[in-house]
Amino acid sequence: MSFGRHVLRARALDRAGNASRIASYSFTVVGAWDAAGDFERAPRPANPGRDRYGNTTWFYLYSGTPAHDPSNYHLLPFFAVLAPNWEVWRNQADGLGGSQVGFNNNQIIMNPGHWNLGQNAVLGWRSPVASTIRLAASIGPPADNCGGAANWIAWSIDQGSRTLQSGVLARGGTPTDRELTASVAAGEMLYLVINDAGDSNCDTTLVALTVETQ
Repeated sequence: MSFGRHVLRARALDRAGNASRIASYSFTVVGAWDAAGDFERAPRPANPGRDRYGNTTWFYLYSGTPAHDPSNYHLLPFFAVLAPNWEVWRNQADGLGGSQVGFNNNQIIMNPGHWNLGQNAVLGWRSPVASTIRLAASIGPPADNCGGAANWIAWSIDQGSRTLQSGVLARGGTPTDRELTASVAAGEMLYLVINDAGDSNCDTTLVALTVETQ
């Protein structure tokens, strides 16, 4: 059954052929996605990844430039298990300096990589259905345990190349929680984009991202 609003109508017939009035019942099938809950872990990682319904929905990406341009977003090609609850997709086999998007203790971990690479870390969600959706995101501040100087990160929630919400987070600050509602076509992409704001020190951040049909 597809997501969205449905109406069930039924009529009873007795053996003599007498029909009752038509009874109707309205209900809604809600689709729900959780970026961390849906992350496909070792030994069968996948990028793009599938959701609980079997759709190819989640994309772990990096951008070739700091611009918010989906035509220049690329799948992170290398997978690594760094610890029992820490698995990442990254764009460098050795992981040194490059962008990463992955799973860390039931959250999504994102790092845009070294500033001179000019990359964003991007988590993409592709809608399997035309619907109005509610997206909820909790974006953590940059890590405060790496040492050295750091400034902040810039984050953005985009529909295609269009920014819906954006902001900045300072090192050691508090997470920001955001919600939005958007109408999406089947196959349309939403993105959570993390930018290093010109300074690659301490730019690792943990996020939670959920999507529900309305």
